[in-house]
Amino acid sequence: MKVYTSDELGQLKAIEFTRGTITSDPDTPKPAINILIKPTKIPIQRLTTCTYNNAIDTPVIGLPGGIVQVIDKETAEILQEWKDPRVQDETDKCIGLAYAHGYIISCTSSGLFTARSLASSSTTTTLHTLPSPLSFLRTHPTEAGTIIFGGKDRDVEIWARPPTPTQEDVKNPFTGLKQVFKAKNVKNDELDLTVPIWPTDAVFLPITTPSSTTTDTATEPSGNGNNRYARTAPNANYKFITITRFRHIRLYDSSLARRPLWSHHLASTAHPLHSLTLLLPSNPDDDEPEPETVVFADTHSRVTQFSLSTRLETGSYLRPTGAPTSVACSGRIVAAVCLDRYLWVWDAATRELLAKVFLKVKPTAVVVVDDEDLGDGVKVESEDEDGEGEDVWEGLEEVKTESEGEEEGERVKRRRRV
Repeated sequence: MKVYTSDELGQLKAIEFTRGTITSDPDTPKPAINILIKPTKIPIQRLTTCTYNNAIDTPVIGLPGGIVQVIDKETAEILQEWKDPRVQDETDKCIGLAYAHGYIISCTSSGLFTARSLASSSTTTTLHTLPSPLSFLRTHPTEAGTIIFGGKDRDVEIWARPPTPTQEDVKNPFTGLKQVFKAKNVKNDELDLTVPIWPTDAVFLPITTPSSTTTDTATEPSGNGNNRYARTAPNANYKFITITRFRHIRLYDSSLARRPLWSHHLASTAHPLHSLTLLLPSNPDDDEPEPETVVFADTHSRVTQFSLSTRLETGSYLRPTGAPTSVACSGRIVAAVCLDRYLWVWDAATRELLAKVFLKVKPTAVVVVDDEDLGDGVKVESEDEDGEGEDVWEGLEEVKTESEGEEEGERVKRRRRV
């Protein structure tokens, strides 16, 4: 297994490990940690991967002040670097970073959006100014030019290219973005008070109905036959899930209403939610796929798995000792980095702890590069799981000291006199 992690000192690390790696236990396999970027004292706030010159899993980092860097995973050299010229505040936080359809997408908390192509030799960057303040920005997994974002007192919005894109829009799907959907707040509560608005993350859900698919392939890459997301035309209907700082989980369908189809208030935690990821079934080709499940974290020490079909929590991963700062899912594993300075890795299905790696510095983000195990490793299990520990203690002969024997004899004699 392999992941990239970033931290508050500006370090970028590539970590390879096997099942059962526990750095605090000397009897378990040791991880291989390669520091790609030395400490710069500038925190890396967002982390993703891209394909650069046919090199897959090339790390991309987002820094404060609208700075984005593409890093060579072998030599650690900066392959490309650019900065949004509109950013005046050097502390403007990077709240969104993604690689989609050959473009690096980034956005700051003040709504300054950039899209830069890695496929062409041109260094032109597409700029947009989104409504602010923002807490997150995500891209659609298959529809080029579609983004979703939201923030404090600003409900989620979806922007996309026009329904009839021009030739320029086809070449660059992130030009001419316009609002196509804006969520409406839920109704007032039982006291007729306005429910506070603060979405912290969102993900698009796959569309499984055959009628939703189209033949529009102008901007879609080939080879998506197994993609569970519908290949939708621009400004089509969207289905997505959001979480909020006030512990709400909401499901939206833009074809039905601006308000959510349902809103669930999570009572198992008293802390804000963040880092929402979609946990797809291990085999998406099944005739009856598993119900969609999402994984998210709170700002305390909890990583939760939630079923969208039953609207219930299906379990929590072994609780870290520090607040999670980032959560990533890929295939069969769930990874999280926390303020306890550890990388935690669990089995997505069984929620069994697979690895725990000490990072020394408070991490900020994690990306799963490879979820395949490199070896057998050591299974993480309790010491007395197989009962061998109890058998060993029962087989030992009880030995008493001389003083204990004398005291026992005196007690016996005393009982006889009575």
